[in-house]
Amino acid sequence: MIKRLSLAGLSGLCCLMMLFGLMSLLATNEGLLGRGFLRFGASPLIEREAYPEVARDLSRYLSGKSDTLSSSNLKYSQRETLHLQDVKGLVKAGRALLCGGILLTLGLFVSLFRASDRQVIAKSLLIGAGTFMALLLLLGAVGLIGGFERLFTTFHQVFFTNDLWLLDPGQDIVIGLMPFAFFMWASKVGLGLYFVWFVASMSLAYILFRKSYGK
Repeated sequence: MIKRLSLAGLSGLCCLMMLFGLMSLLATNEGLLGRGFLRFGASPLIEREAYPEVARDLSRYLSGKSDTLSSSNLKYSQRETLHLQDVKGLVKAGRALLCGGILLTLGLFVSLFRASDRQVIAKSLLIGAGTFMALLLLLGAVGLIGGFERLFTTFHQVFFTNDLWLLDPGQDIVIGLMPFAFFMWASKVGLGLYFVWFVASMSLAYILFRKSYGK
């Protein structure tokens, strides 16, 4: 029983790590940022032609490829600069979780492939992952009922220790390019990518589970 619970817990933890990791990876994707800015952004502080430049700045800065936020004469406010420093730290932690999640995924599958009691391990992994997905869907449903804005606010209150994320589109470039519609769209893209990983992983676990019965 302890072994089953431990494996189920590790499976759920792996799903959580991969979720945060993939989201942090997308947060630094220049192409995704650029498309989102052009589609949803409306900053009164810069011309539309400069939107791709902001996407490049953010991608390089948040991914750690650059220590400075602006690559040209764009003037970011002190408040948004400080907030983006916090975001950069969050992205760094998310990337570490992604690496850990990948290694944990590989470790779980190796243990599943090499174990003699493959049925027990596969079933425990599926239960742990399924439980996590059920909780994620429940959280999403609650968020939709309460409204995305409330979910967005709760996220920032949990993951940031200050109110620097409360930016003004009239003074801060980034928030003008990232309205709620942008975050809703980006969240859908991220969750879509996550579900692809989830379905692929669970399908492989299920195949090995079925083979363990000789079917």
